[in-house]
Amino acid sequence: MPLMVADLINANVGVGKTDVVRTYFDKEEGDIIFGWPVSLAGCQDRLIWHYSTSGAYTALTGYGVAMERQVNGELGRKGNAPGRPTFGVLKFNCDGAWCEKTSKGGYGWVLRDFVGLLHAAGGAGGLFFRSAAMAEAAAIRAAQHSNTKPALHDVEIESDSQWLIQMINGIYGIDATLECFIYDISQLVSQNGRVRFLFVKQNGIAAVHAVASYFLFNILAKNVNVSIHL
Repeated sequence: MPLMVADLINANVGVGKTDVVRTYFDKEEGDIIFGWPVSLAGCQDRLIWHYSTSGAYTALTGYGVAMERQVNGELGRKGNAPGRPTFGVLKFNCDGAWCEKTSKGGYGWVLRDFVGLLHAAGGAGGLFFRSAAMAEAAAIRAAQHSNTKPALHDVEIESDSQWLIQMINGIYGIDATLECFIYDISQLVSQNGRVRFLFVKQNGIAAVHAVASYFLFNILAKNVNVSIHL
């Protein structure tokens, strides 16, 4: 699993490592990575403000970006808007899938950093659940368990189950069938430091939705006449 941008680049020839990029990124992301210009002379990294041609932040360019986002309805929008987390924050996207006929389900999660780079992904299938919400809760719990260095980062965890997120955040009372999951999640929060649970619409977690579907549909490949809850 590449952890640094340098891990994606063949420094000897100044191009991306095709095998690594195609393994860990989808085609669209891979094409973007291959489009990055690579210095052959060892140009040093630097912080830039990419909304200006000079790369330097000014109050004028900041104001211009804020006004543009306000006109587009993006300024201050949270929760429903998929996007990258703020600097230094890791984001888990979680999703579950469940077949009512067989009571079997699966889940998936992906972890990205504040620049959108994939750090890890995982999931499981062939599990028995009583509802789609249980599969969603299992995904969140599994994602938290995967965080091997919880003290080093603030974390955001997103799910497309608004009801579940509101229960975790204490807005709704906890459903009895989900109590053990939510208890485990709360205990992991106490270990993991600062964690925020956010609702995001399904189209904002397309990658992890595909992961959850993979684990479920590979198990149910022979059951062609079943109803799947995603």
